[in-house]
Amino acid sequence: MKCVSYTRAMSNDSVLLPIMEQNNRITDYVRKKGLSISERYSDRKHDPKVDDAFYELKQDGISRRFDCVVFFSMSFFGGEFLCANDLLSRVFVPAGLHFISVEDDYCSFEHNKKEVNQFLQNKMRQYIDNAHPVSSQYSAGIKRSEKTVFGYLRIKDENRLIIDPVAEPVVKEIFRLALEGVTYSRISVLLNQREVMSNAFRLDQIYGRVKEPNSYTWKNNAILKILNNSAYSGTWTFIENGETVTISCPAYISKEEQEQIRLATKRKKIEYSRTENYLKNLVFDNETGEILRAQYSDKIDGQVYRFFRKQKKQMKQKTEAISLSELNEAVLNRIRLEKREAQQAVEFLNSANGRELVKETLKSFREPAKEKFKELVSAICKITVTENDPSEDDLELMKKADEIEAELEAMAAEYEPKRVVFSLDNPWIKLFVYFDVTEFSSRKIAEQYIQRITFDRYGEYSIKLRLQEYKAPLMSLVRRGG
Repeated sequence: MKCVSYTRAMSNDSVLLPIMEQNNRITDYVRKKGLSISERYSDRKHDPKVDDAFYELKQDGISRRFDCVVFFSMSFFGGEFLCANDLLSRVFVPAGLHFISVEDDYCSFEHNKKEVNQFLQNKMRQYIDNAHPVSSQYSAGIKRSEKTVFGYLRIKDENRLIIDPVAEPVVKEIFRLALEGVTYSRISVLLNQREVMSNAFRLDQIYGRVKEPNSYTWKNNAILKILNNSAYSGTWTFIENGETVTISCPAYISKEEQEQIRLATKRKKIEYSRTENYLKNLVFDNETGEILRAQYSDKIDGQVYRFFRKQKKQMKQKTEAISLSELNEAVLNRIRLEKREAQQAVEFLNSANGRELVKETLKSFREPAKEKFKELVSAICKITVTENDPSEDDLELMKKADEIEAELEAMAAEYEPKRVVFSLDNPWIKLFVYFDVTEFSSRKIAEQYIQRITFDRYGEYSIKLRLQEYKAPLMSLVRRGG
């Protein structure tokens, strides 16, 4: 196992321990473990903000240039405790890199992953207990309540909030982006892309219940609640014993600025609500057969349908989308094309050439029926008309006539649908020839014309209209006569 060490001149909890002393203790400890240090990283400047060697260590770790990092304590690992904890829990441990904390007598390779995560959570718990006045109350297992607000810490046994120095930069960033006109859904995307600490992660840190760090992400609703919570403009409102309590608290933003953000958010919701999706439940994924749901998008105004419905986690494909308005227009154009074909079919059926071709096409159905009818008449004419009981020959003729009549009825039943297809009674013609919709006004109207719309993984879509079984044979004949 290739081990490296990290030391620094300044501890993030103001404890002083010379770098030489840190190196000596690290060397003695790893020697007892049968290990050795192959390379040393050290931030020697007496400035708590300096982390050049720490950054270099991080990059080398990501590049897998070592297997284990050794440091004296978490307080001497990076300029900030949170940086140290994040590097270990979010980067090194998930990547399979180990660490040794000499002060804690802790070697991660001697424990399983669950135990390592629990160790890091406990260290975070100790840090919060020492850093914040609310720690003892949260340590006692107090559950989340309406008195918990991201970006603030609540003083124990008091209805009073103070700014949370850990979450403060994140909250300020959210309001800065909102004031610049960035929508709340886009803000969540930006924060997740930069892996900014989420509200859920921070609150679980405070409670000492942190799960896998990579499982925390920003949600759209969380951003929206922050933008609309009056606590951030200095008025904290919560429920206590069934009554509403309003108390002043430190503000992140002025009331005027927050009202400006609320109005912008409200207008956006109104704009979205005006666009009703009349294609709902008509759009499907071609591979899975699952219904695709339209989503609101910041990049494309209004609702969109996204492709690549099911991606493999290791594949980083760009998710393409088509706006609902564009898809609506494509469907309408497809139906307008269908109308032109229906009009063409009507003109064909009304022409002399068309009538002749239809007659010729149906001849193969009519001629056998005529022959069968003649056979029926012949059988009936041979039956003797008498008041006495029919003879055996007459009974045989009656039986034959019944059989021929049944066959004739079956032929007529088969002929009628064919006749309908090649006539103005064709349901496809009746549906599409009078189409005059400039835009869908209800889902019921859309469903009259559309059977389904399917998308493939490349964003290509196919629009299948209704009554195509009545169209295909007729248009085949139209093309023959064209």
